[in-house]
Amino acid sequence: MIKCFAYENFKSFEKAELDIEALTTLIGTNSSGKSNAIEGISILAKTVTGLELSMILDGTKSTGAVVRGGSSGCARFKTNAFKLGCLTELDSENDLLYEIKIGVKERAAVEEEGI
Repeated sequence: MIKCFAYENFKSFEKAELDIEALTTLIGTNSSGKSNAIEGISILAKTVTGLELSMILDGTKSTGAVVRGGSSGCARFKTNAFKLGCLTELDSENDLLYEIKIGVKERAAVEEEGI
């Protein structure tokens, strides 16, 4: 089961964690980060499908950006990269943390990735 999502320099999040329970509801005022949190989860989910990173973040000319603002809108103001992570319960004694750092300078590229 997924236990937590982590965001660093991603859109409105400087550094944040979203703990997940069997039922998790996101409630908040407009512009409080609910959509940003969901987009981060979506990016993580799509990276494991084998889709090209630029396609995940920017889409194509015919479909438009998949993520609001595209790759250039993902990194927090005055940064060139963002990090997303997911903590998953591996078994009753161990957890597994997956993290990916994506640079968005000239083009979107994975800078670091680890389990």
